[in-house]
Amino acid sequence: MVASAVAITVVLSTVTIGLLATGTSPASSFGIAAFAALWGGGGFGAMIGGVLYAHRLEQGDPTPSSVGSDHDLAPALLPAWPSTTTVPAMRAKRAASS
Repeated sequence: MVASAVAITVVLSTVTIGLLATGTSPASSFGIAAFAALWGGGGFGAMIGGVLYAHRLEQGDPTPSSVGSDHDLAPALLPAWPSTTTVPAMRAKRAASS
């Protein structure tokens, strides 16, 4: 939580000062900086972290890891390395039959 507050503060002040240095109005500078700070890494991370914490607090039990279970989608989302696509094999089969 402290890291999120520090990140939000740093982004808010840096973007505001940077935009003010370019001649942007104070209200616009602060508005754009607030948007960047809250929806950027620190603010968004704090929101997601808060949701996960509240979800686990409601359940009373720690959320079990899905790694290695039937609900683990990571292998389906990442390509195998090296790629095992069938496209080159299909091209070779077509070339051989021609």
